[in-house]
Amino acid sequence: MDTEQAKTLIQQLANQGCIGFSNHCSKRMAERSVTADDFLNVLIWGQVQSVEKNQNTGHWKCEVSGHDIEGDRLTLQVAIDRVQNRVICVTVF
Repeated sequence: MDTEQAKTLIQQLANQGCIGFSNHCSKRMAERSVTADDFLNVLIWGQVQSVEKNQNTGHWKCEVSGHDIEGDRLTLQVAIDRVQNRVICVTVF
C-alpha cells in the first residue's frame, strides 16, 4: 500500500465512522487537549507521511499529519485494521 492508497482508505473509513482509539491514544488526547473532532479533521484532510506493514499484526501503520480544528499542527499514528475494517489511533503528537 502506498501513501495515496492509505489516504483514500483512511478518508473512507473516517467518513463511515469506522474509527477506534487505543488506551494510549485516549490518554495522549486528554493530555494534549485533542478532541475527536480534531482527530477526524486530520484523518479527513491530512496527508499520509508514511506507511509500513506491521508484520506481527498485519495492520498498516501510518503517520498522518494535518491541522486540528483550530489550525494547529497535529500528527497521528494510526493502524489500518483490514480485518475489522477500521482505523485505530495509536498515538497523537
